[in-house]
Amino acid sequence: MCVSRVTTTNHTAHTLERVNKFTDQVTHTPWQHVTFSSNGNYVIGCPADTNQHTINVWDREKGVLTKIMEGPKEHIRNVQWHPIRPVLVAISNFGSIHVWTVSQSDNWSAFAPDFKEIEENVEYEEREDEFDFVRDAVCVYSSAPSV
Repeated sequence: MCVSRVTTTNHTAHTLERVNKFTDQVTHTPWQHVTFSSNGNYVIGCPADTNQHTINVWDREKGVLTKIMEGPKEHIRNVQWHPIRPVLVAISNFGSIHVWTVSQSDNWSAFAPDFKEIEENVEYEEREDEFDFVRDAVCVYSSAPSV
């Protein structure tokens, strides 16, 4: 069953009232699956359109769309948020599992104590003989007579 909007309610009240309405204002796409983030701060919705592989993420309190994540052109069947970590997993109709997570920055200075991290590329001018390594060369001359 496809629903054209996602709503949240105030569960502390005795009567239910709509708190937010999450819709696709441009295409008015109906939603197939919806879930909350592990901390409850975000609402995740997958469109019912079979040509899209997008996951929409809304801020639950503000009701604004914060991110649209795109994947391969496979229809999403289900999506789940990891209960503790910032990881989102989706399964497509083809059986593929797609995982989204926060990208980690590499810290190479932990591997070499004299390694200096830079924010952008720096042009380095080498000395004339800095990378010239000459081994003891052995020259062999042929003593064959010239014709």
